[in-house]
Amino acid sequence: MARSQGANIIGLQYGGTGPLVSVLVSKAGGRYRLQSDCFQAMWLVMQELTQRLAAHYRALDAKPGAPAPPDGGRLVVTLQEPLPLQDLFDLIEAHFEARRTERALAATLEGRAQQFRSVQKRLLVRFKDKTPAPLAELDTLMAETYDQLVSLADEEEAAQTATRGAAQALGAGVQLLLQLISAKFGTPDEDVAVLKESLTPTVGHDDAEVGWEEEVEAGLTHLLRSALARNSKEAAAVVPPLAAAKDTQRLRKHLSLVLERLAKGMRLSAPAAPAITPGA
Repeated sequence: MARSQGANIIGLQYGGTGPLVSVLVSKAGGRYRLQSDCFQAMWLVMQELTQRLAAHYRALDAKPGAPAPPDGGRLVVTLQEPLPLQDLFDLIEAHFEARRTERALAATLEGRAQQFRSVQKRLLVRFKDKTPAPLAELDTLMAETYDQLVSLADEEEAAQTATRGAAQALGAGVQLLLQLISAKFGTPDEDVAVLKESLTPTVGHDDAEVGWEEEVEAGLTHLLRSALARNSKEAAAVVPPLAAAKDTQRLRKHLSLVLERLAKGMRLSAPAAPAITPGA
């Protein structure tokens, strides 16, 4: 990361030419603020800043004679604005479209490959025949099919690169959203860990019909039918089997519902049982 400094601001840039993330420090009050034009770029800076500030205040509290920290600790991470769901939805949509484009190109490439093999076999038969029939433009068709194969292979390689980039951006965006959920709702770490199992920031890259979007939608649906169910009717609803999604509408709807219920104080993990003192 490149870095620039001012009196109360530090700017960090990924790779020297990538997104810029700024950390603003208030002149009074000890407040820090993150901002960037790139939503997903903030997750790493936010994580690192939070960890370093937490370690700093732990060291201060460990010093002999240090005053007791206030309720909630000396470090409080908050989000006053609404959760930036639309930024994450844009990343989800970009990744979903990249997956769909890659699958379409792969299917077209496979069709051209089959055509090439078919023409190749017919030409071999003609060449082996002692009295071969006219080629009937089969050689021209083979050359054109070969050119299409090369062009499609280049397009598919570019599509794979685009899908990997979209997957990385989406994974970073999910990481940031999980951090913001904790800051916005005061969600306990154990609940964030449960949510992370369903809303995973690990976005794999493959050309399968069922990918990150379908798996996360199924995980969020399970949460809405179990820990976040409002009544027995919702809990008894059957979760449909995994299948290729036509769009991301259900995923976005279920993610919004999960966050709405977390905002109302619903828990994903059972509260810890109170300790029992022997003889009490």
